[in-house]
Amino acid sequence: MSRIHARIFLVSFTLVAAFAHAPLAIAGYYYSPVDPPGSIASEALGLNDSGVIVGEYSVQTGTGPSISSFQYGFVDNQGVFTTLAPNPDSSCGGYGPMCNAAWGVNNAGDVVGTYFSDDGAAHGFLYTNGNYSTFTVLNVPGAGSTQAFGISNNGLVVGQAIESSGDLGFTYDISTNQYDTFTLPGLPSGATFIPFGINNAGEVVGTYSSPSGEFSVFLYTPGSSSYMLLPQNPAAIIGFLEGTFGVGIDDAGDLAGNYSVDGSLGFGFLPYVYLDGTYANFNVNLPSADVYNSGADGINNLGDIVGYYSAPNGELQGFLATPAPEASTWAMMLLGFVGLGFASHRARGRALLRA
Repeated sequence: MSRIHARIFLVSFTLVAAFAHAPLAIAGYYYSPVDPPGSIASEALGLNDSGVIVGEYSVQTGTGPSISSFQYGFVDNQGVFTTLAPNPDSSCGGYGPMCNAAWGVNNAGDVVGTYFSDDGAAHGFLYTNGNYSTFTVLNVPGAGSTQAFGISNNGLVVGQAIESSGDLGFTYDISTNQYDTFTLPGLPSGATFIPFGINNAGEVVGTYSSPSGEFSVFLYTPGSSSYMLLPQNPAAIIGFLEGTFGVGIDDAGDLAGNYSVDGSLGFGFLPYVYLDGTYANFNVNLPSADVYNSGADGINNLGDIVGYYSAPNGELQGFLATPAPEASTWAMMLLGFVGLGFASHRARGRALLRA
């Protein structure tokens, strides 16, 4: 490779890398369904930066009065679906048809989620390094039930443990096998919280329920002396079992979740992202999606979002939303590539003159 061509290649690579890592101005999203083969319903609950998606889906067995529905966790790796079956009970546990659900996946391919045993107790599970044949059971010592919801790229699991003294949050370090439990400092009597997501900075996002039953988004770093309640989404209706719900978080602190609305058919939900301190609400733009029954469950470091929407048959279906850059961003990228093409043309011309 000549020095001129090497320099052009270096400039090209630098520009592409710069655009890949610079924050893009978002005009909207491209939507695609997440639909495991044979499913009657699905929900996409988490994803990593490589586009690997995890969630749960439902299937039916039998006919007529013998029809049964069962729910399983799944991994979707670029359209290749793997069913997760960490529940060893053929009855799918005493909790009913919910066998298991995969809630989180990190960039190493570690997957966490929850399954139910025959006594109705919840247990967390962990698959490591993309190996979906062997799992580790996650049970917080002394807890009656353990649910794992999120995992960071540095291998810290977050979830909820139910003890006789009440509900607690927990973290589990997969490198040291260490559990730590936490509650929100100064949590009012009658208030509850569920931790759903965690990022590499150790920030935990989840849903907080006030003593009066209103829902808000909380942010907390375990070990800190205080937590933060985000302001309510301005578009949300506020009241008992209503408000704003926090579920997913990325390493920049951007959030994804849903908020309650008065829909055309009554109470419903819509998804949002929380970017730079501002709520950005959106509707899932897929054919036949119910505008008033959808939500966001996960967000990765590229701004991709996963969640669910209601199909015409009333069942939930998973979706993936990928950010669509604004026209000005596309123009800048095209201008850069045009400039590279012109530079390459001049370089070839100079080489011919020298010849």
